[in-house]
Amino acid sequence: MNKILLVIILFSTYLTSQNIRIEYDENDEFTGNRTIETSYQFKKWPKKSDFIDTNNELVFSLRYIKSPNIEKPAYFLNFIINSSVDLGCLSEYEGKIILLLENGFQIECFQISKTSCSNYPSASYVFDFRRDVNLYDVAVSASVYLKEIKKSPLQKIRIFSTNGYKDYEIKSDKRNIISEHYNAIQKIL
Repeated sequence: MNKILLVIILFSTYLTSQNIRIEYDENDEFTGNRTIETSYQFKKWPKKSDFIDTNNELVFSLRYIKSPNIEKPAYFLNFIINSSVDLGCLSEYEGKIILLLENGFQIECFQISKTSCSNYPSASYVFDFRRDVNLYDVAVSASVYLKEIKKSPLQKIRIFSTNGYKDYEIKSDKRNIISEHYNAIQKIL
């Protein structure tokens, strides 16, 4: 019975990771950087199943950048928000998120993208709480925090904006979303 349950869990994880598409995989001839980004998993506007939170407001993708001058790759968390609440702007100067894992571990990430003030703001974040970091620092932080995320699924995300912050409870079937996108990237490396 336990073996059957294990096979079902592994197969469902395999199917879930199969749904994650690679949006692009490019090598920059000038810098030598390789960039890979997973897809937000929708072609036009997202369906309910594309959203990762219980309010159906967040969609997610993951970006990988590997520089030939740095041993470890950097990872960037990308979100688009479809919120009924006025969040104001996701600010390049003050924007951040906090990831709360099921084991209670918290990861603070700061926004590296330009300020976004639209009805559907989007932003990119790095696994680091310091704003004065370079690609090497981001790569080191990503390797540490991705290990934590593999140990314990994502439970909540707190997104800070110019109007304060909003907490997002992650759907039970999306709690491994960061690990799944990470695994999809690892498969093509």
